Amino acid sequence: MIEGFLTRPGRAVWLLVAPAAAALVVSFAAVAQRPSVDALIARHLQARGGSARWRAVTTLRLTGRVMSDGHEQGLLILARRPGLRREELAFELGTVVSAFDGERAWTLDPFLGPGAARELTGPALELAREQADFDGPLIDHAAKGHRLTLEGETTVDERRGWRVKLTRRDGRVSWHDLDAASGVELRMSVEIRGGGDPVVVETIFDDYRPVDGILVPHRVVTRTGDRATSEIVIEQVAFNVPIDLAVFRMPGR
Repeated sequence: MIEGFLTRPGRAVWLLVAPAAAALVVSFAAVAQRPSVDALIARHLQARGGSARWRAVTTLRLTGRVMSDGHEQGLLILARRPGLRREELAFELGTVVSAFDGERAWTLDPFLGPGAARELTGPALELAREQADFDGPLIDHAAKGHRLTLEGETTVDERRGWRVKLTRRDGRVSWHDLDAASGVELRMSVEIRGGGDPVVVETIFDDYRPVDGILVPHRVVTRTGDRATSEIVIEQVAFNVPIDLAVFRMPGR
């Protein structure tokens, strides 16, 4: 998600380069064009301001708007390292809250009728746990039990990138397209299998802007097949703001 740099080779002074040396330079350049997975992840981390700056970030507060099916909702996301998250979607008639406190996932949905918060289990719990990962799945992937493989070049809205396949410890797979120049994530793709044919769901990250030296996407579009299903416009991002641990806890616990 953040700033990275590619070193561009300087102009060669061909008259001073011996033929054998020139051939070696060309061969090395051809190999260097395909980075290793470790180099790509290092560039991706550099795009987040570098390891020291990014790991010094302990909290995140994000506000914005979500557009879906012709409707618009206010969005608030609160996150705290290493894996706590609260999301609020504000509708005209009420606010839907979803949260993960490090162990439990829960939701409070006024549209399901009055009552206490409801604890989530099974796949919903695992999804909440994944979404609460402050660093995302790519950083420290080996420690999390994930495996990364480089699949080759790709293009996202005319931006050249490299496609990385991530295989989680449980065997589930996602694809992450990283910008070749900066290292920011341009697109994430997952294949959803249901009763019929598998459907590819894409998340496009766009409009990156620096916030405290960290590049943050300010527009996120989700596509199912050829159809855009939702668009998030991020209006304000703040790092290292005070966030009370109580906001992540399930009410009544």
